[in-house]
Amino acid sequence: MPDAQPLLEVRDLHVHFNTDAGLFRAVDGISFSVRKGATLGIVGESGCGKSVTSLAIMRLLAQPVAQYAGGDILFQGQSLLALSEPDMRKMRGGKIGMIFQEPMTSLNPVYTIADQIIESLRAHGVTDKAQARAIEMLKLVGLPSPEKRADDYPHQLSGGQRQRVMIALALANDPQLLIADEPTTALDVTIQAQILALMRDLSARTGAAIVLITHDLGVVAETCDEVVVMYAGNVVERAPVASLFAAPQHPYTIGLMAAVPRIDSTADRLETIPGSVPPPYMVIPGCKFASRCPMADARCTGERPPLREIAPAHFVACWYAPIEEAAQ
Repeated sequence: MPDAQPLLEVRDLHVHFNTDAGLFRAVDGISFSVRKGATLGIVGESGCGKSVTSLAIMRLLAQPVAQYAGGDILFQGQSLLALSEPDMRKMRGGKIGMIFQEPMTSLNPVYTIADQIIESLRAHGVTDKAQARAIEMLKLVGLPSPEKRADDYPHQLSGGQRQRVMIALALANDPQLLIADEPTTALDVTIQAQILALMRDLSARTGAAIVLITHDLGVVAETCDEVVVMYAGNVVERAPVASLFAAPQHPYTIGLMAAVPRIDSTADRLETIPGSVPPPYMVIPGCKFASRCPMADARCTGERPPLREIAPAHFVACWYAPIEEAAQ
């Protein structure tokens, strides 16, 4: 039976940035949760707030430029936003690990990969046999010849190997939650498959929950248990992965699905979603997708739809959901 209390719960989170162009509402009231051992996918196009959400959970946003303007983030029922910075440092890399989008800019170029894992271990109280633990982690993530490669520097590794080191670093202290921000973006499809298989295997072995941030619907379909679809800082749809792919209910999700190339398609051109994402400084009273939505009317432009449950565990922020299959 799933745990009654989610491992991670994001409640009505708002994150704003003070810029010369005005107040950017990068995250504009999102809510979701993930239970122990589950994999939650967060999808959406560039600029929708996915990475800001991950950095907000880790409390790595630079303040006062970035502001937590409302809501809360709970880990095991405890508010992360209420923790002191020393206590939050114990969380980061301890109970919550993160795989960053580009390992070459996330790993320190002047330290060996073993030294970087050892530093993380010692920061969280592991002093005995830290070197052996570092090599064990490199072996766990499938790095070839870990005893020899432990003394390599990041530039001496391939992209896939650096990503494996990032995963080893994130998992070194046995975190209960792993946040992966576009972990396969810069990798070829073969290495992508290996990294995703590695993450699934590690989650199954350790029981860690995963929040996987991506724009790749194929990765979501293959990897995730539940999906959150974001648009312009909002959650527009949240559902189990099978339900979402079988019957997407928000016009934006339907548009994303239609834009995915299909091997059995005879169309000359890919489907596109007309228009563009509204700028984050624009205050929109209604649905932010209304200007691009073929179903939008006066109610859509004047009143923002709430995220409501239209089927078991399937939530949609659209006045006209559920949308019949024939209309998709």
